[in-house]
Amino acid sequence: MSVTLWPVLVCFCLWSTGAGEAQSQEPGGQRRAVVTSIQVPKEPPRTDVLATFPEVAQELVSKSAVPVLLLPNPREFETRRLVVKNLYYAAFFSDGKQSISVHGSRLAYKYPRQRYLPSKAERSQIRSGEGFVSESEGIWTASWKEFGTSYFLSVECAEEKDDRCGSGKYVSQVANSLVYVGGGQRGTETQLPPLPEQSTNKENFSYNPPGHLIPGSGTGRDDDTVYAPGIRFPIENKPAYANSQVWNPGGKHGPPNGSQCDPKNYSYPWWDNFCETRSWTTTMCPTGNGHQGQDVRPSTCEKDKHITVSVSEGTVTGIGTYTVFITAADGTEFRYLHMSSVTVKVGDELKRGDRIGRVSNLYKSTTTIHLHFEILQHLDELGFVQVPPYMSLVRAYEGAF
Repeated sequence: MSVTLWPVLVCFCLWSTGAGEAQSQEPGGQRRAVVTSIQVPKEPPRTDVLATFPEVAQELVSKSAVPVLLLPNPREFETRRLVVKNLYYAAFFSDGKQSISVHGSRLAYKYPRQRYLPSKAERSQIRSGEGFVSESEGIWTASWKEFGTSYFLSVECAEEKDDRCGSGKYVSQVANSLVYVGGGQRGTETQLPPLPEQSTNKENFSYNPPGHLIPGSGTGRDDDTVYAPGIRFPIENKPAYANSQVWNPGGKHGPPNGSQCDPKNYSYPWWDNFCETRSWTTTMCPTGNGHQGQDVRPSTCEKDKHITVSVSEGTVTGIGTYTVFITAADGTEFRYLHMSSVTVKVGDELKRGDRIGRVSNLYKSTTTIHLHFEILQHLDELGFVQVPPYMSLVRAYEGAF
């Protein structure tokens, strides 16, 4: 099997000791960025694993502020990629049949405590502690805390019948197999990138309140937090319509004989569908389960036409059969699903508004023409979880495109 060793991207800032807090990025001080204190792993780094990467990667890992965990068998993957930034790293592995991404970050966010709900999500034993194992649109993710760092690992299988993606057993096994290869400097306070200014142009746009789902479709989360302030809307041109793909016309639980091209699907007001009924473990949902992102339709019911763009400056840290992951400088990951004509590759550095692909219906099974959009963020109390994207998208849509 041939092995592709891709170049390594890096951005280091000045290091100091202790834990620090960066300034709030949202008006009203609704969130604080906190750099966590770490414990350097006691076990010696697996230099044999790190040696499978270029020397420049080995040097970057040795200076990483985050203890770097990698797969123990990187030579088995044709493509492997390592991105090392200020307070996070991301590794990507693919052999054509499965795509695996590993992400570790020391930059966490704190939000007002009253915004958290007692989590009913089932916890799993992962490595030396507890975490969460969940599925979202066929992607299995394990998230946990270790060494004072928050990690998550995702597995996507190319084939629907691949048993490795049939349950959470395999992603747990992969997480437990990770080995420490280096890193863990005591870097701390970092200057977060400034948020772009946004002008408001609401036009005739209207939306239902966050957590207000289509009746009968589930129990939403009443949360008006803007978890990703300052992002651009992920579809290049207006109008666009956020609503349910399952309970609207043309969906599995929609009206009988309904069509996905029904005018109702292409009209305001918007509907939140984070926490819409699913069996997937979703930490921030009132029931502990539910839909983990927001579904958005483009302006017309035409696939492979409407262009998707990067919501933020960031790095492409993963590309699967029907997924693209983009990680911002603060470690927040944005996930785009079901696109066609993807024009980016892992490791690309993107600017806000750069084109990524086109809205489509690519998936393991039949789905409608839409973009499924997720935000994963390191929350100080929970670790890496999918956070409600609805109000971040509302504010982005209200801004100038």
